[in-house]
Amino acid sequence: MFGLFKRKKVDPRKELADALGGATLPSFPAIQMQVLQALRQPDMPMNRLGDMVMQDPGLSTKVIGTVNCAGFGLKRRVDSVAHAVSLLGAARLESVVLAVAVAECLPARPSPGFQPRRFWRAAARRATTALALADLLHPASRSVAFTAGLLQDMAVPLLATHRSQQYGPLLQAWLADGGSLEALERSELGWDHAQVASWVASEWLFPEGLGYALGGHHGSDEPELAAPLPVRLVGLLGEGDDDKLDLEPLVETARAAHDVPIDRVVAAVRGGFESSGEVAALFC
Repeated sequence: MFGLFKRKKVDPRKELADALGGATLPSFPAIQMQVLQALRQPDMPMNRLGDMVMQDPGLSTKVIGTVNCAGFGLKRRVDSVAHAVSLLGAARLESVVLAVAVAECLPARPSPGFQPRRFWRAAARRATTALALADLLHPASRSVAFTAGLLQDMAVPLLATHRSQQYGPLLQAWLADGGSLEALERSELGWDHAQVASWVASEWLFPEGLGYALGGHHGSDEPELAAPLPVRLVGLLGEGDDDKLDLEPLVETARAAHDVPIDRVVAAVRGGFESSGEVAALFC
């Protein structure tokens, strides 16, 4: 998964340490790490993976809850880990476990510009909306859309906590005035939260495709490193209340890229918003 960083000729570990003011990332919880390691073994039986997930009650709840969220389109609710794991399959299960592990490692206390509940509500909205947009615009990205939408701003809580004196005022200014957070970051700090997310993804050994989707969720000068369109589209959504967000940039970009009728794009976005509460409740 390190092709991105070799091409960029940077040391992601050093860049991350500098961005976080010397702070180090926590390790994933033991059982979740065991599940991730098992998922990366060829031919691992799904029933064995289900047994491992069930060892962690919190992980079990989130796996079942994620599968049951409206965006997955199931006709009936799932009530067992074994059934949820079989429906997800290994690739999507890995994405869900990663999302849960990351959520447990991110700061849980407020800091200047960062409110955990507001952050996870926005993250959940991006996740379910990215999934809905993938169904409409780019089905091949469905497997990465949910998790990349959920975690694309995962660097923000880390920066707000570990670099609060510099990053806090910048984040507060963005929340108050709007505009482009990444432009503010590059102007003031020389990097943006998408770059930091790519360095975090490297440190936590994310799958290559997910690492690219996080690092390129605001686009890239190299097209092969840009995130899939649904992930980039939800990167246009801020942290405000649903009814106060400006959807025009997202809708117009989607229409221009795929010539999809505006009403279908709006319907997909609204569907994503409506199902986001179930996901937000799992993480905050």
